[in-house]
Formats: sequence, structure tokens, C-alpha cells
Amino acid sequence: MWRSKELATRLWGTDPADSTWEYGYAISGSRGFDIAVEEVRTLLGWNPNRNIMGITVLGESESESLQTLLTLDAAAAALELEPVDTA
Repeated sequence: MWRSKELATRLWGTDPADSTWEYGYAISGSRGFDIAVEEVRTLLGWNPNRNIMGITVLGESESESLQTLLTLDAAAAALELEPVDTA
């Protein structure tokens, strides 16, 4: 994550108050999952009406709970990234 008003101004300009969107972040190594939001809300003890919009950064406990739900094993995930020899 970074903060650069100069870069943001070059990319997006500024609003009438001379403000811009100066916080940026980069994500790599991501994978998609199709999980019903109701299941996530229940698992994490969230309000049944809570929406997940944009990027939601979870704390360590919530992350571990979701990792268990998704059966994400760091070692297994690393193996998935290695090329497979089909010869």
C-alpha cells in the first residue's frame, strides 16, 4: 500500500476542492472463490445485513476462520502454482 498525491493527481486529477484519491494498493497471487455472502456472515458472526463492498481487509482471526472454511492450505496453494509436467 502506498500514498502519493502526485501520482494520484497525474492519474485521476483532482476534484473542485483540489482533493484526489492518493492511497493506492497492489494485490498479487489472488484466487477467486464463489461463496455465498450469507455463509461468510454466519461464519464470522457479522450482522445478517452487512454488505461486503470493494476491498475488505480482515483481521487475523477472521482470516483464519475463512481459511478453514475454504480449506486453504498454504503449502497446497504453493503447489498449485508450480507448472505441471504433462509429458
